[in-house]
Amino acid sequence: MKTYRIILLVFVTLFGVNAYTQSDVETIRRLLRFTYFSDPTVDRRSPINQNEVPSEIENGRFWEDSGIEDLQNFVRAVYKDPSNGGDADLQHSIASVLKLTNRRIIIYLWNDDRSLTRDQYAHEKKPCVKDYDRSDNGVNNRVWPCASHYSREEDSNWGGYVHMGQYYATYQGTQLHPDRTPKDGLQELKATFIHEFMHTQDAVDALNERFEVNDHQYRYGSDGTHFFTEAVPNRRMAYVEAVANTMSLMFHSKSLQRYLNWYANNGNIMVETQMPSQFSQAFRERMGYSDDVWLYNQIRDAHGAGEQHPNLSNYETYPIRSLRPEFIVHNEMILAMSLGITSLHVRDIDPFMYAVKKVNRNIVSNQERDPFAMIVNKFALGLTTRGDSLTEIKDQLESNGVQDQPYYVVLPLAYFDFFTGFNLNSKAEFKEIFNDQITPALLDMYWNHFKDRVRTVSIEPVPNSSGGSRSSYSRIWDNLTDVAIQCGVNQSMDLGNTNFNFEPNSSSRSSASGDTASAPNTEESSVTNASDPDSSEENCQDWPSFGEESSISVNGVTVPVFNANDTQKRNIEQTLSRVPSEHLNSIPRIIIVSEDGPNHFLSHPRRGGASWRCSPANRADEWIKLSAYSLSERRNQRVNFTLLHELGHFIDRDYNILSGHREEARRYLRETNYSGHTQGAGEAIAQGYMYYFASTTAQDRRPRVRDRLPVYLKDILENSSAWSNSSSW
Repeated sequence: MKTYRIILLVFVTLFGVNAYTQSDVETIRRLLRFTYFSDPTVDRRSPINQNEVPSEIENGRFWEDSGIEDLQNFVRAVYKDPSNGGDADLQHSIASVLKLTNRRIIIYLWNDDRSLTRDQYAHEKKPCVKDYDRSDNGVNNRVWPCASHYSREEDSNWGGYVHMGQYYATYQGTQLHPDRTPKDGLQELKATFIHEFMHTQDAVDALNERFEVNDHQYRYGSDGTHFFTEAVPNRRMAYVEAVANTMSLMFHSKSLQRYLNWYANNGNIMVETQMPSQFSQAFRERMGYSDDVWLYNQIRDAHGAGEQHPNLSNYETYPIRSLRPEFIVHNEMILAMSLGITSLHVRDIDPFMYAVKKVNRNIVSNQERDPFAMIVNKFALGLTTRGDSLTEIKDQLESNGVQDQPYYVVLPLAYFDFFTGFNLNSKAEFKEIFNDQITPALLDMYWNHFKDRVRTVSIEPVPNSSGGSRSSYSRIWDNLTDVAIQCGVNQSMDLGNTNFNFEPNSSSRSSASGDTASAPNTEESSVTNASDPDSSEENCQDWPSFGEESSISVNGVTVPVFNANDTQKRNIEQTLSRVPSEHLNSIPRIIIVSEDGPNHFLSHPRRGGASWRCSPANRADEWIKLSAYSLSERRNQRVNFTLLHELGHFIDRDYNILSGHREEARRYLRETNYSGHTQGAGEAIAQGYMYYFASTTAQDRRPRVRDRLPVYLKDILENSSAWSNSSSW
């Protein structure tokens, strides 16, 4: 456990341990555009050529102006190759966001070297302007970072835009914090950009008309602004900000540390006191107002008056964990930390991005849905790629109890429970806080099997033992790690091994295998409409180009192979010659992927293999991937274990081998201490198939029975319909 805690501290920045590919930079150069305004009072822009920056061609007004060094360094960090000054962490987060919709985004950069009102900005897309002066009578209006999303109906060319000014970096650097350096200001600019950039993809309607009273907007309260530590009236705005915060917190570890300290030490949450009149409240049903317009009144009625904010007369404060959960969730950082800490502990951003994409896609058809519930449901669904479906996991827990295996799927609810102070007292309260839209199987799993375990964890930093010197922050991470451990997540993914090619569909099965000393680790997806009631996708999906096609012929069966050189083809032929020719018909195609592939699809997984199986079967959209690295591994030279494992998944599906044998499959995984990232029962069949044909051929049919291929698993295989014609092999 101590070792794991030390490891987790290395993972404070998720992107810092991800592998990056050239595809990130290519995605950015294809979809992201910058344009610059040297004089905001003149509607004259200076476009920045994204193809010149990597070659260090810096001509034009943007590069000639002085005093905008942070903006210039920011553009270099975005467009340059990581080996030549590009910021790979920043690029990966930007590319991940762009891939949500694959639409072009434009970034407006402003030389806001003097105070101007918003009306003085000449361009029609005027930036957001804020008074940075904190004194009572001073004025210092400069650009404040902000963004907007466009649907295709609103703009067929652009998916959104972001406004950024130089002054923000200066202010966040040495001006606001004298102990900081200019480099800190640039880092703050990057983190804020990631936050705003996420807003360009956001399709959630805030339904702000429910917060407009007497022609005044109260979505953020009366003052129209929001603070990170504020409870705002409109929970949907808290959601919108939370999703953007999740991205920036995972990028910027110092911000994450700041807000973890705030919560763990029971810091103050701000609540604006200037609400619409009680007279207006009397007409809320007729006018369609949300009850949450009067959020402060609700909190005051439940908890009494708060403490007056020392600097803002229209705010009162409460220790955050003194509030009931239904009020805490009006704060944007609570959900952001729940989602972000989950991503850090699974060491994977893809399930979160999948959840965001699903929410954005599905909520458009019905904006009445609760995005809080949807993001948790979808995130959990994404995490089932590390095991069985939600229903299967629930059934396993109810039949066998909690086993010694990771239950990634409950982590989002576990951290949501943690960050609401463990104060939801019943399953009904849990459902209510998600507007009765949380997936029942997910809530049953957490409440019935993990809630009591997780609630043994302390929220406040555990005091140092006598003579101890560990920081409060490290001890907060101890608690966060203990939450994961109580959910069976007691190890992170292999450092540097990005093998989660996550493109789940409403009705599909996928697996991805990494490398271990003896056999592939696998990750299996079982994403079905029963687990995903909001799904609107088709049964399978189209893929990018598979690459350069060729083929091999084995025992009279032609197998399509893509991107393979002669040596790799011989390896594949040598392995497939061991299996029955009729089994070869289950292979849709084999794709070789490598780190220098032209896009994400053809460059992942970096190690091991992966497969995609549709339900119902659809050979045109199915595949097996083998990483070029796996084909070079010594253990895969005589027999390619990775290929046999992936083929085993298809044989299992096509011949329905697992049906009726789940208990034996689970037994096998326990007895062999199976360490794959996925613990789905189907892994036993794939492993058995792999060891069977690694130790014999279809003609000999004398597999080596041993711990890795016990008699009962061999019998399951040989008694299945996949072996019905074995006498003629």
